[in-house]
Amino acid sequence: MRNAVRSRVYRYGMIFLGLFVVSVTAIFLILYFILFSQLEDLHADEINHEVDFITRKYDRYDEASMIADLNAVLESHPGYNGVYLLEDAEGEVLAGNLSRWPEVELVPGEIRVFSFRNDPAGSEPEDLVRATVCLLPGNHRLLVGRNFSRTRDLQRLLHRDAGIGLLATLVLGAAVATFMSLGLSRRLERINRTTLEFLDAGLHIRVPLNGSGDEFDRLATNLNRMLGRIEQLMESMEGVTDVIAHDLRRPLNRLKSRIEVGLMASPDHEDCRSILAENMEDTQRLLATFNSLLTIARIRSLSDRTGFTKVDLSGVMQETLEFYGPVAEEKMQVMAVEAPQPAPVWGNRDLLVQIIFNLVDNAIKFSPPGARITLTAAMHGSGCVATVRDDGPGIPADFRDRAFERFARLESGHGTPGQGLGLSLVQVVMELHEGSVKLMDGNPGLIARLEFPVPES
Repeated sequence: MRNAVRSRVYRYGMIFLGLFVVSVTAIFLILYFILFSQLEDLHADEINHEVDFITRKYDRYDEASMIADLNAVLESHPGYNGVYLLEDAEGEVLAGNLSRWPEVELVPGEIRVFSFRNDPAGSEPEDLVRATVCLLPGNHRLLVGRNFSRTRDLQRLLHRDAGIGLLATLVLGAAVATFMSLGLSRRLERINRTTLEFLDAGLHIRVPLNGSGDEFDRLATNLNRMLGRIEQLMESMEGVTDVIAHDLRRPLNRLKSRIEVGLMASPDHEDCRSILAENMEDTQRLLATFNSLLTIARIRSLSDRTGFTKVDLSGVMQETLEFYGPVAEEKMQVMAVEAPQPAPVWGNRDLLVQIIFNLVDNAIKFSPPGARITLTAAMHGSGCVATVRDDGPGIPADFRDRAFERFARLESGHGTPGQGLGLSLVQVVMELHEGSVKLMDGNPGLIARLEFPVPES
């Protein structure tokens, strides 16, 4: 509870509640003054209109007729809020619903407000009257007004209800803000606790979902994806570390043994050259492994595409043919390119050339003499598709997904030179280009299919 009250959500909720109450109060006051101002104007217009009417009428009627008319109006409308009092020159009340002339001074043409009680004993509540006076022939004077006690009661009722409403709004708003803050705080605390458990307890911890599909569930989903990615990377790192330790042990031991043999052997020139040449080959393999790992790590660290340009994959295929064509001929293989039209993609040209080279190098390396290696590039649907196809032994279907893992190699391929990093490099480069790579059965052989999105203009 204390954390919820201290939370930013709670403070923002209370600020919003305060602004809401102030706004509602301001709107109420504006409407209040507009309403009762219009009522006052309406009363004034009615009084002035009636004074004019009575004045003209009195010119045509005698005193008796006027008295009869006033009494008739009051008798026919017993609940009428009209107020009348007709007096003669001596101050005698001739007609009306007031028992006596009010103490306030009334001026013809001006509307005044006064309180009045018809019951001298004081058993009846005071009425509020808004009235004026008109002078008639014969020194008669007539009070014409409106009783607005009901309006006053309405004002009091509005004041009371508005106060109750504002108080209820404050209490309800504070309760809602506290409830929402508690809920949000619990869900945020759950996320914070999960991150701590992830750091302390293990990589398998995930943020539980509420099942509502709201912003917190989406945040939790993204955090779980991030945590899963971290777990995957950590496991991959551990696997790579084990593989590196295993793969480096043998060549390093061989280097050590050869150096020891060289030190103990007779200083024959040819023996030394042979040992040094073998050490150079192992050293080159080690450097190639480390360079491939560094390249993959560098590509994974790239977060933007600022260096991307429009690259024609058809041109890249032709360049690959020029470079690897002689290599394929040495193994008595046939290499061809089928890319009659430009196939533009948006990407890093050096990286794209490198992954095509890797795929072609694998195809040449694992294909037998007489095999055909075909490179294609064409626009397809909403993007571009490039393929490298060979007539080699292919890759079993159950191993094709694992083939993209670093240092992953078939048992039949352990006698073939390589580090098992070529397809991993292809995958990370395609992820950088927001594309995909698939390994498919070529019947016979293998098809490496690269799919790129629509090139940017």
